[in-house]
Amino acid sequence: MRMHFFVYVFVVFSFLTILVSADNPPSLVGFQQVYGLVHNVTVSGYQLNITTPSFATLVLLDAEDRFGYDRALKVYGRAGEQISFILVPPTGNKTILGLVPYAVSSLTYLEFDFRQPGNFTVNETTTPPPSADNDDDDRRPSRNRNNTNTSVNATGICRYNWECSLWSDCTVGQQSRDCYHADRCDDLLAQRLIGSIDRVESPAESRACTATESEAPAVVCAAGQKRCQGTVLQECSSVGTEWRFVQSCTQGCDTVAGRCVAAPVEQQPAPVVQESSFSLWYYVGGGVVLIALVGGVILLWYWHKYKPVKEYIKNTRLEGYADEKIQMKLIGEGWDPKRVEKLMK
Repeated sequence: MRMHFFVYVFVVFSFLTILVSADNPPSLVGFQQVYGLVHNVTVSGYQLNITTPSFATLVLLDAEDRFGYDRALKVYGRAGEQISFILVPPTGNKTILGLVPYAVSSLTYLEFDFRQPGNFTVNETTTPPPSADNDDDDRRPSRNRNNTNTSVNATGICRYNWECSLWSDCTVGQQSRDCYHADRCDDLLAQRLIGSIDRVESPAESRACTATESEAPAVVCAAGQKRCQGTVLQECSSVGTEWRFVQSCTQGCDTVAGRCVAAPVEQQPAPVVQESSFSLWYYVGGGVVLIALVGGVILLWYWHKYKPVKEYIKNTRLEGYADEKIQMKLIGEGWDPKRVEKLMK
């Protein structure tokens, strides 16, 4: 019995724990009311499937391709969720027109384009849709009346839409204007109606004035032209509006050629080349070596030429002949007496 009691208590406690820890269901009091128009729907019979993760409804577009006009169209969801708008044709494939951030307790007017899914406009408004019975063009919700129009893409990103005033008059070479972004992106982000903002950079609010033709400087010379102003050489600027200094001419300026006169070239005497002591000794040493070589050649030639005669004189003396006979013998053979006399010594 006690065991059954404890099991019963455990089951009840577990059930209560699950109920407490479960997510709260979507509120049936807080909702977002939507209405709007789908452009470029060519045939009738299209339905619009509007869903959140916890809510779904299917409405038929009226004869003017509108929704939410014949009755209040309330969408339920949780903060942070997105509302899917899916166009359902009588036959064929469905088309996702866009995803819009869920905003509780708001009245929203939307315009979709069947030919460009994902591109749509969202208008947070306080004007409820007119009923189908007394609807006319003047009472149809308009982005230009009682509404603030903000471009939103399918990912919930709001882009800054900048508008600027006209440029001011040109003052001291400058013009100015005021620019501001004509949207509610910051407010929508603060209300968590969008996920992020595409912060497009502000256009320039100042610029330099464009000079008029009457203010342009006069052309006074041809670009690149040169002239002489006394002893100063000048050249015309690239735009031909002024003469600019080039150089001073110390020898005068040639007005015909448009250049400075060149200074006369002085004749410089040829430099005297002095022979160094090294060169002198080089020649002396070379001469000595040359003389020694020539003398050596002469001695060698002399020795080679008169060697047989000397051998003859030596041998005849050893045989006992007198020098007078040897001398007479050589002279008789045609030798020069003076040469024979020298050889006999």
